[in-house]
Amino acid sequence: MKTHLLITLVLLVAGCLSPSPQNGAVQCSADGACPSGYSCAADNRCYKPDALPDLSAAMDMATDDLGGISDGGPNGPDLAPAPAHLTIDSTMRDYGTIVQGSMSAAARFTITNDGGSSTGSLMVVLGGTNASSFAKVADNCNTVSLLPQASCTIDVKLQPVAPTTGAVAATVTVSASPGGSVNVMLSGNVVAPGALTIMPSSEDFMRLETNQTSAARQFMVRNTGGAATDVPMVRFTGTDATHFTFTTTCSASLLPNGTCTVDVKFAPKRADAIAAQLEVSATPVGGTATASVSGFGTLPNGTASNNAALCTSMVIADGVCCNMACSGTCRTCATGTCSPKPTTTQCNQTCANATTQTNFFCNASGDCDTSGTNVPCTAYVCAPNACKTTCATNADCQTGAGYSCSNGKCVLPESDCLDGVDNNGDGLADCADPSCTAQVTCVPAAGAGAEIGTQLGSGACPSGFNNLRTLYKNLTATGCTGCGCDWEQVCRYDMVVSTTTDTCGSPIQLGTVDVRFNSLGAFTSDCRNAATAINGPKSVGAVNARVQSVTCTGKGTATMGTPSWGASTLFCSAAASSSTCGTGQVCVPKPSSTPICLRIPSAGAACPAGFTTGMTDTFYSGFSDSRSCGPCTSCTTTAGSCRPAGVGSNSAVCPGTGQYEKACFVDSTGCGDSDFGSNFAITNPVRSVGVIGLAGVTTSCAGFSVTNGQLTPTGGTTLCCR
Repeated sequence: MKTHLLITLVLLVAGCLSPSPQNGAVQCSADGACPSGYSCAADNRCYKPDALPDLSAAMDMATDDLGGISDGGPNGPDLAPAPAHLTIDSTMRDYGTIVQGSMSAAARFTITNDGGSSTGSLMVVLGGTNASSFAKVADNCNTVSLLPQASCTIDVKLQPVAPTTGAVAATVTVSASPGGSVNVMLSGNVVAPGALTIMPSSEDFMRLETNQTSAARQFMVRNTGGAATDVPMVRFTGTDATHFTFTTTCSASLLPNGTCTVDVKFAPKRADAIAAQLEVSATPVGGTATASVSGFGTLPNGTASNNAALCTSMVIADGVCCNMACSGTCRTCATGTCSPKPTTTQCNQTCANATTQTNFFCNASGDCDTSGTNVPCTAYVCAPNACKTTCATNADCQTGAGYSCSNGKCVLPESDCLDGVDNNGDGLADCADPSCTAQVTCVPAAGAGAEIGTQLGSGACPSGFNNLRTLYKNLTATGCTGCGCDWEQVCRYDMVVSTTTDTCGSPIQLGTVDVRFNSLGAFTSDCRNAATAINGPKSVGAVNARVQSVTCTGKGTATMGTPSWGASTLFCSAAASSSTCGTGQVCVPKPSSTPICLRIPSAGAACPAGFTTGMTDTFYSGFSDSRSCGPCTSCTTTAGSCRPAGVGSNSAVCPGTGQYEKACFVDSTGCGDSDFGSNFAITNPVRSVGVIGLAGVTTSCAGFSVTNGQLTPTGGTTLCCR
């Protein structure tokens, strides 16, 4: 009983004598179980050497104060329960090395109440210099009261953030009242993540000709972090990236402070300032490091340029990059190297006279020779120091040789003003060339099927025109000819005759005599004495005379007459034309004395503008004749007249001394004597001896035939002249 009490007292005293929360907080069974610098005391707890408790003194003090140990009465010793007491399963935790920005695995700490009474509310505090680098990820102890022998746990991780690096430490303190406090020391080493750097930060390759490659410039890539990087990747960026190339040893992960190299070459493809970025990156660990690369591409000598800054030589001559300054009329840098021009190169000139130029040439040394060669000017005059090459007036041309100024050039007249070609080199052709003004002219272009030419009354086509054609108008038709008639006319005479030989005797008889006349008989066109009327009984006088009958009968073969034109004209086509006039016009020959006409292949066509000021008419090239003649089957008759002649005496007896011949006009009804009356042989005192003859028969007959078919003009055309 005394021993138990003593131990209790010792424990109580030890708790009171504990110099700090740290001392006595850790249980132990031997010295090796205590943290470094601590020793295990008789109470099985760890103390610093200078804080070990004197347990024997405490024991004596406790005994004296109590005046002995009571056994608690008859039921045994009277003992109180052990107080609450916190313990922890580990007092130190080293997390090792961890990369900044990452997180360690969680460490679990178990807190136990090994006392006989419950603890007060637990308070868990994460403190110390680097407390922010640690984090509780689970805590079921804070604000909890532990029953005797109960436990709780706390999970803590190391998760440092920038800029923390190096050794870090913190303390987790768990305390309660009652219960005391316990501590765990946390530690670790934080390193920066892998980080790439590149040196140098820039390289200027200076000036280099295009399509050349520079020597390599080396860049050093280093891992300045505390951890390894991922495998670096190398590339160029920027619009000029293709002008640079590289080789590299950066093909594996870089350890801390590890290095690799990138060798860069400049190969410009154009002449200009060129720049890009060399980029080395490792993902996800390592980041990106960049360096600027630049250079200037230049043009080799002989390359055309107007900017000397782009030339390797920084010199331009004759429009190319030249190896040196190159001036003078007898030096050239056409190939990029300044050299003398050929000795055939003219370097100066002057006028020997108005039509001769003196030329000076380069020598082999690249200088202008002082001896010259005379060369006649062609077309132009020489003034002031050389043959002119353009003209403003004819005075600038050698007019004596036939040249004139046209369109700024001295030229000879066009050799052909209708071929559409600039024959004399003045840039003008045909109607546009002043030398052709007298030969050609511009007129409106002919429409489809029409042609331009000239119209003339007779003769041959004028110069520049051909294809002479005759055109007609006013077609006249003729009828059928060749029909004739057989005719017959009967003249009847009423006669007074005597049966005696005495012509002066009294009439004893009246008679009628018919005399036939026809186209086939003996009496063709005259009424002559009929033997029966004259040589028989003597006629005393003609009482009456008339045309008894007229008959006609058609005869012969009808022939169609040839039609005829009332007027004609000639037309010649323009031999050629060209389009050297304005829009809608053509260039055609200009006739000297005849008009220019447009021939439209249609009768009665309307003349277009430009062809309305001259003659306008319709003509034809021929006709179509389908007519035919019928047979000669009919005739027309026209009554004729007879002219009887009378012989009379101016005495009452037959033998008379006078003789008369008077006309008797005959029509279809008969004849009458206008001078002596109708019965001049009886009533008039002048006695008719007898009818001497019948003259002047004018009866006529005309034969004809029927005409069939039609006569039509063809090839109608309209001439419109200017």
